[in-house]
Amino acid sequence: MAWIASRKQFASDDVSAWAIGCFFVRRAYRNQGVASALIEGAIRYARKHGAAALEGYPVDLDVPDHTRNTFQGIASTFIGHGFVEVARRKFDRPVMRRNLSS
Repeated sequence: MAWIASRKQFASDDVSAWAIGCFFVRRAYRNQGVASALIEGAIRYARKHGAAALEGYPVDLDVPDHTRNTFQGIASTFIGHGFVEVARRKFDRPVMRRNLSS
């Protein structure tokens, strides 16, 4: 799992957040919950190592003419794992965040 080293281009505020960069799921394994398992693993890992928050930069498939490049995940999957939209840099790319502090 790779973390984005610098999130300056994505930051919407001063919250110190770890970031999920992207996913690669082989075609034969798509739509089987692999991305969800990776997000859950990222949440556990980030929490264990003291991250205050975790962010993702997925595609919003509910927006007309969205990109088909979904390597950064799908917004509805992040929402299903407790992430909320905190900003939107492009019409189809929300900044999703899950706070991890208790």
